Amino acid sequence: MEWINIDEESPVWYKPVLIYCANNGLMAIAWKHTDGEEIDFTVFGTDNILMDKVTHWQPLPKPPK
Repeated sequence: MEWINIDEESPVWYKPVLIYCANNGLMAIAWKHTDGEEIDFTVFGTDNILMDKVTHWQPLPKPPK
C-alpha cells in the first residue's frame, strides 16, 4: 500500500488506519476523530493519546484468510 499525504486526502472519520508522524517517525493504528482545519487522531487501544501532527496515512491491510 502507498502512503497518502494528509493534505491531499483525509481518511474516513472513525475508521482505523495506519498513521505516520514525520516530526518524530511514529507509526500507529489510529482513527480520525475531528473534522475541519485541525485533524486529530486517537491511537488505537487508548482513550487519550492524541496525534495531531500526522503527515501521512494508509488503509489497514485486509486480515489473513
